[in-house]
Amino acid sequence: YKAKYGRSSPLEEARLKAERANTAFREEATPKGALSANTWVDQWYKAKYGRSSPLEEARLKAERANTAFREEVAPKGALSADTWVDQRYKAKYGRISPLEEARLKAASKVR
Repeated sequence: YKAKYGRSSPLEEARLKAERANTAFREEATPKGALSANTWVDQWYKAKYGRSSPLEEARLKAERANTAFREEVAPKGALSADTWVDQRYKAKYGRISPLEEARLKAASKVR
């Protein structure tokens, strides 16, 4: 759809709009004279060492710490996010995964 019309499909746009509506952000706390996130040094460091530079990692860590998200409450009976992982584990080992066992045990205690 995007290749043909140059924008996301209406379903994808609705999903992104709902995702943005459920996300709360704090004001950016970086000083005005701070370096931008994508300097050539960071790109070079990542190309050479395969990971972000220590300064970039610190910036990302601070950004994650200063960003607040609303808690999403899943409706009852909703599938877990790791459904495919649990299905793969069951197909491979013939039983449910330990994480799924713990999740079911916790769910039975709540009821």
